[in-house]
Amino acid sequence: NSEPTKNTDNLISKKFEIIFVVNDLNDSSELRSDWLDEIKNKWGATGVSLYLAWDLIQLTSNKEYDFKWVDAYIQIILSKNLDLYIRIPFAYHMPAWTNPGSGTFSIEHYQTTKNGNIFEQYKRNPLNFASEITKDYMKDYLKALSEHLHNNYSSSIKEIAPSTSVDAEFEYAYGEMLGYSQPEIEQFREYLRKKYNVINNLNSSWGGNFKNFNEIDPRKPEYNWELHSPQNYYMASGRLDWIDFRQLNLKIFIDECAEIIHSYNFKMGLQLGSVYDDAAENRGWSNPIPLLENVDAIKVADIAEYKAKFSSGADYLKKICDYWKNQNGKIINFSNESNWAYYNNYTSAQLSSDWKSQLETYYYKGSSAHYIFGWSLAPNWINVDSLYKRENSYKNWMNILNTYSGKNIIGSTEN
Repeated sequence: NSEPTKNTDNLISKKFEIIFVVNDLNDSSELRSDWLDEIKNKWGATGVSLYLAWDLIQLTSNKEYDFKWVDAYIQIILSKNLDLYIRIPFAYHMPAWTNPGSGTFSIEHYQTTKNGNIFEQYKRNPLNFASEITKDYMKDYLKALSEHLHNNYSSSIKEIAPSTSVDAEFEYAYGEMLGYSQPEIEQFREYLRKKYNVINNLNSSWGGNFKNFNEIDPRKPEYNWELHSPQNYYMASGRLDWIDFRQLNLKIFIDECAEIIHSYNFKMGLQLGSVYDDAAENRGWSNPIPLLENVDAIKVADIAEYKAKFSSGADYLKKICDYWKNQNGKIINFSNESNWAYYNNYTSAQLSSDWKSQLETYYYKGSSAHYIFGWSLAPNWINVDSLYKRENSYKNWMNILNTYSGKNIIGSTEN
């Protein structure tokens, strides 16, 4: 195997990219060649964002990997001369050996709710990135994949974007606050010891009467730290420490993944649900700026429901990236992601109008790409070529994509 070599060139395109997301593949036969031809030749696609399914690559808890499906997918995509963006979701297509009850892990190795249960959504149980044991499995998998991709496709991959949530975003979860596993409670106490040194300092800040740091337990019902109503908080200053601690744990794992990806000369992409919505604290932050310190690109999924805030959201995302540019000259590309035809029972006219507003707003703020999610849900692939034949509004969307595909990025974020 060849050793990674350092390269400071920015591999992210100087032209605006239209990137279709490919997910839910179970084997290479489901990556349809005719679909790739359609999105490239008729829908303005310049790239594909490919989910790599962990359950197809690591069949047992032994750290052994089979990349035959990875190679099959990539070779089909590259044969179409499409740019390739890799997504590595740790909580999507999880191997059976990671499931609770499989005997591999115990409860503290999973994301945990306040009531002590293992978190589950979409029949998935995301692993705990605060546990050294499960974090080691995820990092070893990421390292093995990065090494394989470097050795075989080093010049063909624009970025690698790992993720931790069931929605393939690098966060806890948007629906409820997580972070209540025993390792995290112990780490939180140690975090407080380092911050306050002695318990009296903490009591002064929190307005508490603790005898020692071991008495502190956010799982107790009276804390109410998972709620978004200040009048319900018990020791609001303590809740700020809790939010900061959770953000620090998230940043640590982001940085560790970035270090692995950069060591193989790839760019690190960070997928977040949203940087500003009401679920931000659940997701894992009060201020997302520190999370971007070691990443090269950020994408958010501010979908149709966010249309009233497209402009302010794009401004905020740009300011976050500009912060690091002004701080240390670091260039961070930002982009957005829209959803699929017939999403949430919206009409095609509504969706096409919202998507147009979304794409154009972000483009004129300096976005580098527009991602399109859910148009490739295998095995029931959306026949994109037939959409505009059935509904004129989708033809309008196709024309918009072709209009912006390959345009110069506004205020180019390239080095």
